[in-house]
Amino acid sequence: MKSLKLKLLISILLPTIIMSSLMLGTLLIANEARLKTNQVNLEIALKEDYDNQIQAVVGLAIDTLEYFHDEYKKGSMSEAKAKQMAVQAIKEMRYNGDGYFWIDDTDGILIGHPHFEKLEGTNRYDIQDSKGNKVVQNILEAVKQTGKGFTEFMWEKPENVGTGILSPKRTYSELFKEWNWIVSTGNYSDYIDFFIAEKNELAKKAANKSSLIVIACILVNIIVCAIVSLRISNGITKPIKEIVQSFSKDEQGKIKINPIIINRNDEIGLLATTMNDFSKQIKEMLQKFGGNSDHLSAMADNMKQTIVSVSQSSDQISLTIENIANSTSGQAENTHDISLGINQIVNLIEDNKIQIVALKESSSLAEMQKNEGESIIKELLIETEKSNQSIKQISELIGKSNDSAVDIEKASTMIESIAEQTNLLALNASIEAARAGEAGKGFAVVAEEIRKLAEQSNSFTKEIRNIIAELKSNSENTVYSIAEVDKVVHAQSGYIHKMEQKFQLISQVVDSLNGSVDSLKTSFDIIHENTQNIDQTITSLSANSQDNAASTEEASATIEQQNSTLNAIAKESKVLAEIAVELKQHIASFDI
Repeated sequence: MKSLKLKLLISILLPTIIMSSLMLGTLLIANEARLKTNQVNLEIALKEDYDNQIQAVVGLAIDTLEYFHDEYKKGSMSEAKAKQMAVQAIKEMRYNGDGYFWIDDTDGILIGHPHFEKLEGTNRYDIQDSKGNKVVQNILEAVKQTGKGFTEFMWEKPENVGTGILSPKRTYSELFKEWNWIVSTGNYSDYIDFFIAEKNELAKKAANKSSLIVIACILVNIIVCAIVSLRISNGITKPIKEIVQSFSKDEQGKIKINPIIINRNDEIGLLATTMNDFSKQIKEMLQKFGGNSDHLSAMADNMKQTIVSVSQSSDQISLTIENIANSTSGQAENTHDISLGINQIVNLIEDNKIQIVALKESSSLAEMQKNEGESIIKELLIETEKSNQSIKQISELIGKSNDSAVDIEKASTMIESIAEQTNLLALNASIEAARAGEAGKGFAVVAEEIRKLAEQSNSFTKEIRNIIAELKSNSENTVYSIAEVDKVVHAQSGYIHKMEQKFQLISQVVDSLNGSVDSLKTSFDIIHENTQNIDQTITSLSANSQDNAASTEEASATIEQQNSTLNAIAKESKVLAEIAVELKQHIASFDI
């Protein structure tokens, strides 16, 4: 069982630890989110600063071109000289140590580049980086609308020129309309990414440091709470232990109640005062119960002796009444046995009467079923005769159909013979028409059509012959089936005649059974009337005997009930004496 002190410590420290953990988790999540937000904001800010910076320096380069263009306009130098000096000035301009400018014209020709002087004057319109970005075309497209714009591509750093090592570069370009030149500059994005990574690392270290400080503060807070909780729990549990120890047992097992000495004005002091008052009342009550238990035990013994005396007298009275009741009960029982025997006879007669009525009903129902069976057999004979007539008619019709099929077969044979002769005549006619030449062409056509009709007639005749053959086969099968059905119907008719004879015999038996049942019912009615008269006489005699026996039994029952009550009182007095002894033992377990 957990101690109260441990429960108090857990109830105080557990919420503190949970809240501290939640605060720590919330703080770490917030620091992580703030760090990511700062990283994004820093990246945006740096890129914006870089864009603003290269726009500004390109603006200075444009101002330089305008200066030389103005000198050309003033006539101080020729245009070619002005362009040459302008290109040289742009190539020599630097910012942030290694930032440089280059110039392309709107046709993609490189005008000036500090690192690719050998390529000056060449058209770079179709050059592209390793990712397929067309560098010059993208620059031209960027300045096409507003005269300036940003582009991104892969290019060699100054220290990597000629090595083929490419780095991501973000470029700003601006158009100088007077000479259709495009001044561009840019910086490599990995410089920006490296700078952002350094800043992020510093921010992460700062966040980790602040998280460690917070964790340390939380741990200190938990330790302080544990110390305070321990002091509070000791202040609560120590006086409670003193209250518990005030109720103690000695070596003999006796409970000793000692006064509680706690000088406090809080709830624990009030509890100690209440327990002292409760202990005082318990002592007074035990002293009072100790004196009453002896008196209660003596009263229980006196009551037990009185009950024994009364119980002995009641037993003698009960024995006398029992002798009287036995003689009266014997007579009543004999009369009652006779009455029961008569009642059983009456009940058996009633049951037999019911069975006879049921038998009468069954015989009547059998007679009805017999009459219905005879009617059904007569109807079945009539229907069987009708079936025989119908089968004969069907057989005659099938025979006629079979004869008609034979006639059709003969006619089809004649048609086939005529069709063959017609086909032969048509063939001869065709031969004669062919001999006649041009004059016999029309006759040849007619002869050909007649030949075709003869062939069709011959084909149809064969189909008719097949149908007739199938019809004759079906007719023969039907005649055979009808003959079988006729045999079955004749056999069925014989069985029906035999059944009719059986039903006549059953009818005679049922009529004889009805007469016997009527005679048996009349005899049982007479016997039932006589047994009822005997039963009434025996019942009257039994009732008088039972009244006498009942009176003696009531007196005996009253005595027995009185004895039972006395026994119950004796048991209760015994229990009362045991309770008095047990109460005395419990009181003895207290040291008062």
